[in-house]
Amino acid sequence: MDTDKDTGEPPRFAWNTRLFWDLVDFPYPHDRDLHRFYFHVRHAIAESSSVGRLSIHAYGEELTDRKMNTFYNARISLEYGPADKLERLNKMLVDMLEFAHITPRPDNVNLLIASKDMPDQDTELFDVMEAMRMRGCRVFFVVPDDSQFPPRDSASLVWRWDVLLDGGSPTVTNTDSVSVSQGALKAVGKTGVFWDVDDFPFPQSGRGIREIVKSIFKKQYNETEVSIRVYGGEIQFTTEFLDMHRFTFVKRSDKYSRLNKMLLDIGLWVLDAPKHCPLPSNVVVAAKNIKEKTEYVRYLENLNSVNFRVFVVVPDDVKPEEVNIPSVMRAWYWKDVQVLGKPIPRDEYRALLARGERNETLFNPDNCGKDADDGGEDADDEACHRLIHY
Repeated sequence: MDTDKDTGEPPRFAWNTRLFWDLVDFPYPHDRDLHRFYFHVRHAIAESSSVGRLSIHAYGEELTDRKMNTFYNARISLEYGPADKLERLNKMLVDMLEFAHITPRPDNVNLLIASKDMPDQDTELFDVMEAMRMRGCRVFFVVPDDSQFPPRDSASLVWRWDVLLDGGSPTVTNTDSVSVSQGALKAVGKTGVFWDVDDFPFPQSGRGIREIVKSIFKKQYNETEVSIRVYGGEIQFTTEFLDMHRFTFVKRSDKYSRLNKMLLDIGLWVLDAPKHCPLPSNVVVAAKNIKEKTEYVRYLENLNSVNFRVFVVVPDDVKPEEVNIPSVMRAWYWKDVQVLGKPIPRDEYRALLARGERNETLFNPDNCGKDADDGGEDADDEACHRLIHY
């Protein structure tokens, strides 16, 4: 790293720049005018990169009405996150992936991250930053005034916090180029399967996971390329078993880490999916939600509303009033997956969703009509598409 302004990446115009700001890690000084912060950030980035449209999203605990108004008037959006640092960080990472996906092209995106890592925890922060650089995003980072710099491949520009506050140039510029992944170049649909084998062990029927997916989703499967990632804690697979069934295994010891790692992998998979393909992109998730604060429900529901068809597997004894489930295209009980059965009937699925937390339905799910379940395998799944806000 050095202070040269050549970042080692091809020059391009950024249509969208967003600062992801952890208010707890980087509190704004009381003796400064918050209304100037937006302009200082914009000036700091413009010193070394195009900015385009700048937005600032701040993460922290709930504020008083007076402080909220101060932030809003300063052009800063508040993302009320949990008090727990790890949960805040995981929410921020999922939001980064969503932001990159909704833009026309990842290489038109600048991501500026003002959040401390957690050395005593196994976080995904720098891995996600590097993965997003490899997909064409420009990733910038902010460090405390007395902190070390992040790993080389994770960021192209790095600011000290006090320098960013003054709108100054980046403290460090990484001139190392990264190998940019081209993503999906062929106009083919994709199906991504994300399976927690601790939650839903492989059936004893002898069928492999790929055969199960192919049988249940045979219409979509035949039109798409399929990739499978399996997550587990204690279970071990031999190399021969992985090669035979053609899936990637991700080991995470505790359920919270597995679920958040899965969401981040889904986000990266989504970035690689072709955006203007006439064939479908499907996301199949076989994992239990948990009571801890995660982005599981919100993220899958949002994904289901932006040209992806999301399918989930839920426990046979699911209790949405205790642990929420997402409203997506279709859901299966685990018992039916094991026998290659049909999804949960529409009315029953609606009843399950009604038992969970729902703040507002933007349009009436009853518009699906009565014949959605009677149309067989060719029924119009889009007819029951819903978007629910939290």
